Amino acid sequence: MNQLASLFLLIVLSFKVFTFDSYLYGYTYPTHTNWATTGLINMPSARLHSEGTLSIHIANHKPYTRMGIIAYPFNWLEAIYQYTDIRDRLYSDVFAFSRNQTFKDKGFDLKIRLLEESRYIPQIAVGFRDLAGTSLFSAEYIAASKFVNNIDFTLGMGWGTYSNGKISNPFGYLHNRFTNPRTGYEGDKSKGGELTTGSFFKGDKVGIFGGFEYFSSRYKGLRFKAEYDSTDYELEGNKPQLLDSRINYGMSYSFNENLSFSLGKVRGNTLQFSFNLKNNFAKKNKKLKQTDRPIILDNSNVIKVATSTDDRLLYLASLRYLKNEGINLRSANISENELEISYSENRFTSHAQSVGRIINVLDQISPDKITKFSLIKKNRDISLNKSSIYRDDYLIAKKNHDFELVNSFMKYEPSFNEALAHTFKPKIPYPSFFWELGADYSSHIGGADRFIAGSIDIKFKSELLLNKDLSFQIISKYPVVSTFDVLTQFSDSVLPHVRTDIVSYMKESDNSISLTRAQLNYFKQINRSLFFKFSSGILESMFAGAGTEVLYRPMYSNFAIGLEAFHVKQRAYDQKLEFLDYRTNTGHITFYFKEPRSNVLLKVSGGRYLAEDSGFTFDISRKFSSGLYMGVYATLTDISKEEFGEGSFDKGFYFNMPIDTFIQSYSRKRTGYGLRPLTRDGGQRIIHGFDLYGITDDAEFSNIEISRDEFFN
Repeated sequence: MNQLASLFLLIVLSFKVFTFDSYLYGYTYPTHTNWATTGLINMPSARLHSEGTLSIHIANHKPYTRMGIIAYPFNWLEAIYQYTDIRDRLYSDVFAFSRNQTFKDKGFDLKIRLLEESRYIPQIAVGFRDLAGTSLFSAEYIAASKFVNNIDFTLGMGWGTYSNGKISNPFGYLHNRFTNPRTGYEGDKSKGGELTTGSFFKGDKVGIFGGFEYFSSRYKGLRFKAEYDSTDYELEGNKPQLLDSRINYGMSYSFNENLSFSLGKVRGNTLQFSFNLKNNFAKKNKKLKQTDRPIILDNSNVIKVATSTDDRLLYLASLRYLKNEGINLRSANISENELEISYSENRFTSHAQSVGRIINVLDQISPDKITKFSLIKKNRDISLNKSSIYRDDYLIAKKNHDFELVNSFMKYEPSFNEALAHTFKPKIPYPSFFWELGADYSSHIGGADRFIAGSIDIKFKSELLLNKDLSFQIISKYPVVSTFDVLTQFSDSVLPHVRTDIVSYMKESDNSISLTRAQLNYFKQINRSLFFKFSSGILESMFAGAGTEVLYRPMYSNFAIGLEAFHVKQRAYDQKLEFLDYRTNTGHITFYFKEPRSNVLLKVSGGRYLAEDSGFTFDISRKFSSGLYMGVYATLTDISKEEFGEGSFDKGFYFNMPIDTFIQSYSRKRTGYGLRPLTRDGGQRIIHGFDLYGITDDAEFSNIEISRDEFFN
């Protein structure tokens, strides 16, 4: 405890008396510990980044190297998935199994803000480390952080590996079960993957940690850190680490809002270095407002004079000028001074923005007799919604650049067959062929023979539109550079190998063109809220088959329900046109619930999976106004933990975002990343393109509402 007292004496001596203004110090956002969570050096704080932030963190201090992916789906929640390379242990004692690979431990961490900082009250958070891993580093903590002038103080209490056993567990006064010994820490002897809730806040003793960050006003972005480390180094990592001092110290430097690094000394004998790259994707790329502006026509008055003479000229002008905005006019009609069009587009993730761009064009080319605009949005031949506004109301809102006023004037309603009665229907040349060529990356992470193997591929993606309802999609890949040939570990699953033969699929298709998808799709809208799809062909890299999907999704409801059923057959490992013997029937009923204020989507699917196990999948995701999705999922079926194998049950996370986050023009094309800690055969679903819930996204009012501030962009 003398070291702890010395630390707080150092804090007092470092105190400066002036008000903390973040603009004086630059980049005062939280930085990350060696454990990827926001905090000091080894010890966590109560700080979090703002919602919509994604971060990659790499830290090194012997004998550990860590890499973590950190997500902030809410302002009050931090979620971390990380791998720890333990360099003083081998993956296994069997050379033929894992050769000289060092031990890799994967873990999932959470931090939850309980109380936000105010003038007199510190910010308080509770955290859980390694809560669904092997428990090698399992810990819980409660931390409080408070700014005083230009110093951010943190004081906390830790359990598990955060406890050096200095004081009695205060939770023991609530119930004696909290003083029971913790379970776990068996590392590679455990199947892992289970929530270790039975050990939360248990143990006879707890540890006290604390520290501070001092923000430099002279060198913006620079901060100095010091902490008292309560880690139990006899317990952490299953192998004792040499400890010379519990005072850790170092510095962090933030180059800008996105990039920072830290350097310090831990345990009194070890240097540490960490690197962090982050970005907030909750809002649209601000640069797009300057680089991709709405069209302004220099000859607007001349066009209006021409279109006033003949309705067909207005139709043709709409077709031409909307095309310049990347919007396809599907049909148009004028009735009682109302111009109604149907359209499709693949450029704007924001429905409000696409509507705003269209009305901006129509207002500049329409004669004065047009007093109302109505727009029917289509995807395929499915009518998603109808947006209507009176022209005078639009001009009032435009004058004040007031999107809230637009929203009050705009009428949204479901749509079905209104466009069939339109008089102007540009001829679409069927069949129409679209294609693109690009780069792709495939990876296999966490193998015993090699931690990471991957390939850089050329990806060909095409779609043939046969008519308004029928299309055929082909996706194929060719590996340019690959390291899959080093993989030697094959499946030991006792279930049908519906996913665990992934190494065979990767190796067999390693030196030739592989056919990822060759899928025929038929879409049909039954009524305003009911949608249908039939698919047949090669559905994904491992399975081909045929099946249907039906979705009921009312526009003004937060609920939807879907049904899918497929008969599938397993493909040969070379991913061409041959098959293995395994075939099965699979299907699910899915209930969807969208919480409209936070745009959190809960999906619960129940049914039969590819390995003929039955159960439920729970998927929770959040959509941001930028189009970013963050989500996690877990599947529980009727197979035992022993049958499932390591990991105990299927689970994973994903995030997905529009590529216009990174480029200078708007686009609906998306990129993302998803990871499941282990590939097992239990709880696996068929993957088929163009799922109806995604196709009908703009048929739901909450998805229209989320981006209403983009109307004038």
